[in-house]
Amino acid sequence: MGRKRIQGPDMDRRLLDLGSDISLAQDFQGALTVLAGQLCDLVPCDGASVMWLDGDHLEVMVSLGPTAPLRGLTLPASQVGSARAALDSGRPFVVSDTMEDAHWQQIPGEEGIRSWLASPILFENRPLGILEWTALEPARFSPSDAGTAGDIARSVAPVLHRAQLLEDARRKLHEWVKPQMSSVPSAVDLSVELQPVVREALEFAAVRHAFVFLSDESGHRLRCVAVAPGYVGTPILKGMNQK
Repeated sequence: MGRKRIQGPDMDRRLLDLGSDISLAQDFQGALTVLAGQLCDLVPCDGASVMWLDGDHLEVMVSLGPTAPLRGLTLPASQVGSARAALDSGRPFVVSDTMEDAHWQQIPGEEGIRSWLASPILFENRPLGILEWTALEPARFSPSDAGTAGDIARSVAPVLHRAQLLEDARRKLHEWVKPQMSSVPSAVDLSVELQPVVREALEFAAVRHAFVFLSDESGHRLRCVAVAPGYVGTPILKGMNQK
């Protein structure tokens, strides 16, 4: 409360910086954590959260502040009227006073909130999740805040979509590689054996290049053991602790 709202060129710059910070996160959960950490600065509030859509359920992935829902909570989106309204409309949605809204449904962790703002995260018109802001006082969020919430959601949607694809690719590759590696003799050429993994990564993540790295026994070095077919050059590792 009392914090100056960011507008104009300053907001544009903050959104560019936010997208850059999210893209540097190590994994999908890290990207969501970076995002949530800045939501209250971009739109002043008492609590903020990021909910991700899985089928018809919303999972609270990150939750910050005394009025935010419990992290890990999974809710049927069809049964949460305010969230459903935001997802169905594809636009930011404001509840000015929860005490006067007949459709308001309180969820664990949000006891006592009086005003609520959310914006759906859309990628190619497909809902990915919801950004949520909550406050202890009624009429906290203005139409300008709703506009800002929509700008934030539009700005981060492509970055979060890519982060989720990479996370899914990592999980699938781990599930595929682990049993394969346990049955591969030491004399086998790993670059040949792991080509199916690389090809699946290319197709699944819709990227130009893919690599498989294995760490040595010390855990301080990574060795590239397989690359995408036709790739020319040397894979570059960023952020590795080389000793």
